[in-house]
Amino acid sequence: MEWTDSNPFRAVRKFKSKSKQRYHFIPEQVKLVMDNAGRFYDFYYLLLNTGIRSTDAFKLKPEHFYGKYIKVQMNKTGDFLHVPIPEHVLDVLQPRMASSALFPLLKSDRQRRNCVKNIQRLFEPDFVRTNNINLHTFRHTY
Repeated sequence: MEWTDSNPFRAVRKFKSKSKQRYHFIPEQVKLVMDNAGRFYDFYYLLLNTGIRSTDAFKLKPEHFYGKYIKVQMNKTGDFLHVPIPEHVLDVLQPRMASSALFPLLKSDRQRRNCVKNIQRLFEPDFVRTNNINLHTFRHTY
């Protein structure tokens, strides 16, 4: 094996992605979603104001809160995440801190699908399909 004078991968062209930027809610849509959130209000509020992934938020427990931060291991990468929590979000979540799980109503897949459908029903089906409206949209809105 020998050293080469040039990079052999220079001839390889870069992959150009044609994907568009992910959709995010505009303020009027955020108001519509939050006004119709019902029992999912606290969950949507957390996602909207922290940018945390919904899969990580599902498993949150009171012991993950350290002052004004959440410390949780991410499902996607396995890394530990330290997310700052605004005071107004802590105020909304405070009544939930007494239970073992922060969002016990989102334990099953069926309940999680209902949480997604609650958002999707507010918009036209074609709009939901073309913009891929789901819980991850809160992350992009943040």
